[in-house]
Amino acid sequence: MFDTTLAVARMCFDGMFREFPDIRWIVAHLGGAVPYLMERMDNGWRDFSECRAKIDELPSAYLKRLYYDTVKLQSAHLNKPGSGAASGVAGAPVTLQRCSASLGASCLDHGHPWAEATTAGALMGTKTVLNELLAYVDLAKLPEGRAQPRSDS
Repeated sequence: MFDTTLAVARMCFDGMFREFPDIRWIVAHLGGAVPYLMERMDNGWRDFSECRAKIDELPSAYLKRLYYDTVKLQSAHLNKPGSGAASGVAGAPVTLQRCSASLGASCLDHGHPWAEATTAGALMGTKTVLNELLAYVDLAKLPEGRAQPRSDS
């Protein structure tokens, strides 16, 4: 959720929503913390000139034009006894692709019809896994000292 919040805030303050007003932006993860931080972002816009450098309206004016997904899956639903979610089905391991295909939730964020939920969900899971893999491959190729270790704070 932090990544979603940070990405949306950067897109807003960088003027992307102002520059592309006709794009229907869909924000995943319930919008992260964005719905709860709109007022604070507006205050920042009022109080700090650098926050006004690339946008000419309150951030909330742009953020209210976005679409926020409302898909929420609780881990309790995935771990119900007898659901097969924790142990796999037919001996196959539980993977992100299989979870996405089974739940079909991610495809709702992308506007696919429910009849295609399993196929679209599996493809979204594969896309996510490949993106992570490629990012880690690129990370491993970085010269020493190019990226700081992750902070615990």
